[in-house]
Amino acid sequence: MIVNRALKPVSYLVIFAVIFTLFGFRVAHPKSGLRSAAGDASTSIVAFKHSNSYKVGDKVVIRLDEKAKSPAIGIVRTTDQQAVVIQVGDIAIPTTNQKILGKLIGVFPFIGIIFNLVGQ
Repeated sequence: MIVNRALKPVSYLVIFAVIFTLFGFRVAHPKSGLRSAAGDASTSIVAFKHSNSYKVGDKVVIRLDEKAKSPAIGIVRTTDQQAVVIQVGDIAIPTTNQKILGKLIGVFPFIGIIFNLVGQ
């Protein structure tokens, strides 16, 4: 009986995660990037969805060359056919669309603190 009580919420969470993934949504724990009133990017979990086109002002999740700061949250500042400039914090980073993981859908603050503790 107790096992059933514990498994029911876990099974709902697994079903939700599978459906979330099937619709193309992904979740990441950013290591750097934009800050909000709710805290630093590294203390959050973000939901994003891959896209083939980005426009100025889009908030995105990007893969950086520096592994300690990747992935990061940034804002598209300029874009053309070949390159995109993303503002990550105080730095503008020229990159390609291939390094952009997707458009930011939501930020879930403070959940990332758990991942920071487990990762140390």
